[in-house]
Amino acid sequence: MAGGLNLGNHDIGVLAETTVPGSVRPGETISERPVDITLTMPELLRESTVTLLGGQAAEGASTDAAITLTTGGQTSTVAIPNLSSPRTDIPQQAGSPWLIPATGTVPAITVPAYAADSVALGMPKDFSIDATIHTKTTTLPAELTCGGPESLDLGSIPVSGDPVTEPTTGPTTPPTDGPTTPPTDGPTAEPTDGPTAEPTAEPTDEPGTIPVELVGSDIVAPGDTLTFSFADEWIAKKVSFELRSKPIDLGTRTVSVSGEASVRIPTDAPEGSHTVRVLSSSGELIASVPIEIEAADASDVDDTDDDYWSDDVLASAGGPGAGIAVLGGVLLLAGVAVMTLRRRAGRS
Repeated sequence: MAGGLNLGNHDIGVLAETTVPGSVRPGETISERPVDITLTMPELLRESTVTLLGGQAAEGASTDAAITLTTGGQTSTVAIPNLSSPRTDIPQQAGSPWLIPATGTVPAITVPAYAADSVALGMPKDFSIDATIHTKTTTLPAELTCGGPESLDLGSIPVSGDPVTEPTTGPTTPPTDGPTTPPTDGPTAEPTDGPTAEPTAEPTDEPGTIPVELVGSDIVAPGDTLTFSFADEWIAKKVSFELRSKPIDLGTRTVSVSGEASVRIPTDAPEGSHTVRVLSSSGELIASVPIEIEAADASDVDDTDDDYWSDDVLASAGGPGAGIAVLGGVLLLAGVAVMTLRRRAGRS
């Protein structure tokens, strides 16, 4: 949700329920199944959302939620691609608990062939959320990174029995005792004097895939949003953006399940030719994308009340420090609650 309120990194209280088999075998496939998650918001967040923003209801979705599987000394991750929460009323009375239900589907999982003793299930250390706060007159988009609690355990599934193996099939015809056709006495065709075609000067296709592409025009104005498309291997990974020649940090984003991430050009960015550098979480350069920044058309400036959350208004509320403190308390799907997890045991 490019351009929304960036609420930073926060802890979040989670109660998760799903059904799991009583035991599994190495190589066995666990069918997909629903998961119900309840997010618990702290009272301070509820009060800030209601009194400062006039929040009436909220909804949101996670683009990179996942569970982890640990067994045999190795850990793998399984994405939950459709974890979302419908529009839910925000309690208006002080002290009223603010609970947000979310649902999703855990896809089919194949138990690793190296599984031994048990498969431990767990939540990831962090995941991102795109949220929307509804007031009486408007909606406010927001984005945040949720840090997992200290305990990430979701339970475990015992591993027992022999590994699952696929049956093999035999040859479709019995083997022959000799060659199917008699050997020829000589070559079937005269050899050619040279190559049948001229070799190409260069390979026709580059190996691999293009990791990053700019979606839309490369001519933008200060304040515009740039959206980048990433190769599949970057989905759910964090990337950072930097505007050059004079380095300007454009922030860090998590690539969504649709393979996209967006950043906004600063309103004070100078005009002219620039390059947007895309970096991995380890600082490795992924791509350099050239853009041209032109002056914004004054007729495109929006002077409506939707600009209430501009930098000027935040500054009038006490300067950048105060603005950041207020936005930090406006987290839709965050809190400092302790993660309580329980599992509804069942046999698939």
